[in-house]
Amino acid sequence: MRGMPNVHYIGIDLPENILVQSWYLKNSLPDRRVAFQTDADMSDITEADALPLRNWAIERLNLPRLDLVVNVHSFGEMNLASLEAYFGEIVRLAPEWVFHDNLAAPRRDSLYGIPSSEYPALPGYQLIAACESRWPRYDPSSLYPCREQLFQRIRS
Repeated sequence: MRGMPNVHYIGIDLPENILVQSWYLKNSLPDRRVAFQTDADMSDITEADALPLRNWAIERLNLPRLDLVVNVHSFGEMNLASLEAYFGEIVRLAPEWVFHDNLAAPRRDSLYGIPSSEYPALPGYQLIAACESRWPRYDPSSLYPCREQLFQRIRS
């Protein structure tokens, strides 16, 4: 956002995390308008440069254009019903690209996690690229092995 003035950011996260996002964005981008979103009002979407939103606001999100959805290490922590809801919203919002870096295989520490091979389908998207996570902590031999995947919307 520092080097690209036309880029806008919408963050969908847990309520406590959007507090941290808002603080960070306001302090690191003092020349950009960072809105702190309330549940009752979605008017800041078109006016803000950065807009952290509570996770349940995604259902009310309507955008004329969405280029990219990014998810890092949280899809695998959701239950299947939550994953289906998020994937349904992603398809509804129709971004050009979907990138995620998430659990690639069952966790080796016996904790809960859904590997990306078990995620719901993304109808209308095709996998363009996939590779091991670039983060050494999440390599294939780790307790939390991750994989990056990049999908592109299929144009008819």
